[in-house]
Amino acid sequence: MTKVAIVGAGKGGRALLEMFAGDPTVTILGVGDVNPWAPGLELARRLDIPVVTDLRGLIADPRLDLIIDVTGSPEVQRTILELKPATTEVMGGASARFVWDLLAERKRSEELEDRYGLMLRELQAQAEGDFIIGQNPKMKELAELIVKVAATPTTVLIRGESGTGKELVARAIHRYSNLRDKPLITVNCTALAQSRLLRVLQTGESKPVGDVVTRKVRVRVIAATNRALEKAIATGEFREDLFYRFNAFTIMLPPLRERVEDIPILAHHFLRKAEAKVNKKVDRFTPESLDLLKRYPWPGNLRELENIIERAVVLATGRQVEVPLLPLHLQENAPASLQSGEGFLEAKGRAVARFERDAITRFLGEARGNVSAAAKRAGITRRNFHRLIVKYGLDMQSFRSETHKSHK
Repeated sequence: MTKVAIVGAGKGGRALLEMFAGDPTVTILGVGDVNPWAPGLELARRLDIPVVTDLRGLIADPRLDLIIDVTGSPEVQRTILELKPATTEVMGGASARFVWDLLAERKRSEELEDRYGLMLRELQAQAEGDFIIGQNPKMKELAELIVKVAATPTTVLIRGESGTGKELVARAIHRYSNLRDKPLITVNCTALAQSRLLRVLQTGESKPVGDVVTRKVRVRVIAATNRALEKAIATGEFREDLFYRFNAFTIMLPPLRERVEDIPILAHHFLRKAEAKVNKKVDRFTPESLDLLKRYPWPGNLRELENIIERAVVLATGRQVEVPLLPLHLQENAPASLQSGEGFLEAKGRAVARFERDAITRFLGEARGNVSAAAKRAGITRRNFHRLIVKYGLDMQSFRSETHKSHK
């Protein structure tokens, strides 16, 4: 057990007192300061630690192992060296300031850790809009990345397929950033010239159309895209230097087909939204309809799931979403089985049709709506691939690419 006296009860002395108060290996014999209202003396009184304003008696206590002087006063240092017991060690001057700095850094780190934990819990409990974390490990990791990067000025690049919720992630980053009281402005960048955008990012300067004055701007950039930027760079469609400006910190959103365990949570969330929008009481799914939602590959991701559930609520005559309320291409995704009165060839034709639709849906999703690229992946002609698209009435808008970024 180390017996300690603290000389000086300002901010440094109080910080030492807070650190040692709960340490079972340290006994504080007293805290001294010439100012009777020093903050460290007030804390020592509450902790039932002896306090003094005359330092001589405290310094000369023969039980002391260590005296820590945080006053920075040469006169106090001389007095300590004159009166201290021969076996008592003294820490003062630069050494005491070093300990004080360590304590300040420790306190700052603890405050940041507390803030990080609070933000993460709030993000998990009060996800903004449709941004649902769910049980998927990738989404839980993504939530932690959002909290970590939000408090920094770092440029963020959000990548993922169309409809995965990239703008929702951008809004979550803004919500937890130091600029949350500033506006979040979304801009579609497909029509901008890349060189001008790069200049703004490099110099922080912009000149509005018709203006003769160049203005300094302070923005935090969050870019979002579903395009394969590496391929766009290779073909000369996208500037490599602009890519590296955006790519400081990348967040990759998983497609809905890779977070099947979250589909029930998301489905009920969108059901509540649709109830409010349509003003109709439909509050549950039948087990069979929920099973179909989990089986479907969702090329349009969250956006497609929300639209299908809203459609089902519009069509519903009761309080639950049943299989017949779901689109035919979802119903065809049910496990293969012989229907009543159905022959072998009919059942085979139905199974083949389901396979064809699932296959072209997957190829279109991987090619982001590019029919030629999807046909090449499938190993069939573009004409035959397009015929299948028309046959199954696929909505091409769900697959088309989009690129946008958000400024704040």
